[in-house]
Amino acid sequence: MRCRRGCLRRVRSESYTLTYRKSKRESNSERGLMVKQFKSARATKRVMTALFAGALAAGLVFAEGVKKKVRFARGTSSTTITGAVIRGGRDRYYVGAKKGQTMSVKITSHEKNAVFQIYLAGEQESLPGAGDGDDAMKWSGELPADSEYVIVVGGTRGNASYTLTITIK
Repeated sequence: MRCRRGCLRRVRSESYTLTYRKSKRESNSERGLMVKQFKSARATKRVMTALFAGALAAGLVFAEGVKKKVRFARGTSSTTITGAVIRGGRDRYYVGAKKGQTMSVKITSHEKNAVFQIYLAGEQESLPGAGDGDDAMKWSGELPADSEYVIVVGGTRGNASYTLTITIK
């Protein structure tokens, strides 16, 4: 491990790098020793992959949102629900109703960034005025069939805290 004055010699192992640096003022016995953490490219890649997979899985779990069957208190025809959705997330509320009944849905949020859609069971067909592109904040209409309707709540920008009021008469 001899080298000329001022040279830099590195010894690598799997977990660290030793750097020997000899200054002009130091003798051979007084070498300065610096230790740096070193991780192989393969280990770094494994760690980054694991972190990315974990973040993706957590995002999918949180983005799934709430799935809740709405029940009205005995003798009432409306209910109010408070909740919050994260960016890209959707909350789903399932409401059973009969053909000919009138349903009214209203959503409010502090930043006016919460909207909803209303679908028939299966989420294939939406009700007029409460579909994907409508970004409804208030809707009222006569229900076309006996079904379990799905009210899907989401944010238009960023996270959204909301108050959802559902009335069926």
